[in-house]
Amino acid sequence: MASSRSLALVALLYSLLSCYAFVASLASSDGFLQCLSAAIPKQLLYTQSSPSFTPVLVSSVRNPRLFTPTTVRPLVIITPTSASHVQSAVICGRHHVVRIRVRSGGHDYEGLSYRSQRPEVFAVVDLNKMRSVRVNQRDSTASIDSGATLGEVYYAVSKASNQLAFAAGLCPTIGVGGHLSGGGFGMLLRKYGAAIDSVLDATLVDAEGRLLDKQAMGKDVFWAIRGGGGESFGIVLSWKVKLSCLSRPK
Repeated sequence: MASSRSLALVALLYSLLSCYAFVASLASSDGFLQCLSAAIPKQLLYTQSSPSFTPVLVSSVRNPRLFTPTTVRPLVIITPTSASHVQSAVICGRHHVVRIRVRSGGHDYEGLSYRSQRPEVFAVVDLNKMRSVRVNQRDSTASIDSGATLGEVYYAVSKASNQLAFAAGLCPTIGVGGHLSGGGFGMLLRKYGAAIDSVLDATLVDAEGRLLDKQAMGKDVFWAIRGGGGESFGIVLSWKVKLSCLSRPK
């Protein structure tokens, strides 16, 4: 009899805790969305009720096997156009305990930039609207937003000069943010090194929402973001890289 009562009490307690967790999750989600709406323009936010939610979500899904009807989808997709939008997303996520996932090109092998492997409340910061590439021929450098693709970088560099090049991967649709965060290996590795070897500076939003450059983030973090994995140490918004000078054939 005592054993039955104990089991009943345990079951009741579990049910109450589950209900509390569910209600707390809803409150956290609502608070997070309100926080975002107060800091980011509405047209840059795509909630699950938005008609454009699914098209935006699948726009950079490179492996259809990782996106099925049972895939855990984000609460909202944030498409920032400025650093302040990313900072707001991080601060809101931190305050309301909502995980932030970051996508530049969507080529990560496990699809974890846009999905979760377990039920949880999370948001996606999609950098596809931050894809500027600015080439400076005088000092052979380029400033590249993380949302730009390798194809866009190669085009911008070749358009600016036929003597400069950016040594990186082959696939033109790979996002620069994920590529450099993963090392940036390419066919010119033996001659010019990996793409991360050319990184001179970077702009990062850390877990506290601070906007940092190379000097502010410190040498350890700057070392870590060049090959340590995307979003592991913050959200890298842009990179300054040294372009390789091509030798003329003799």
